[in-house]
Amino acid sequence: AASCPMLRSLLLGWCVRISDHSIRNLSALSRLEEVDLSFSKLSTDACSSLASLNLKRLDISATAIDCTGVKLLSQPTISFAGITKKIDCELQILKIRHAENVKKAGLRHLALHAKKLQLLDISYCGKIDLDRSDVNASINYLNEHGAKVLTEKNDEFR
Repeated sequence: AASCPMLRSLLLGWCVRISDHSIRNLSALSRLEEVDLSFSKLSTDACSSLASLNLKRLDISATAIDCTGVKLLSQPTISFAGITKKIDCELQILKIRHAENVKKAGLRHLALHAKKLQLLDISYCGKIDLDRSDVNASINYLNEHGAKVLTEKNDEFR
């Protein structure tokens, strides 16, 4: 990673050898804006490292990341000289389709904290019940604040 300091986009979807541990090495890529880790073996343990990158576009579809991971991503922190500070979430596009461990709490947290979100893909997240009024309230809140939400119910933006 240190040999590519200007790298802005890293597409590693379907790379099954990518692990939580390997994500820690991305911190040297300070200009990184976009990462695709879909269909990899990542879990929530990778989210602290991903959050520290404060990406604009992230695809973590079909990973084992759960609501705790989504919360970490939507409220990134930086640490310097032993001090940890929350920073604004820069995520504009987040794809978490087929994320079986993400529930309504993760969606609600994104709605409240990912203020720059423009696109959220929650298609086929089996534990997000699109018929619940609280889930629809989160989706409506995102829509009202400029984010488009993609679900399997409509296969188009809501």
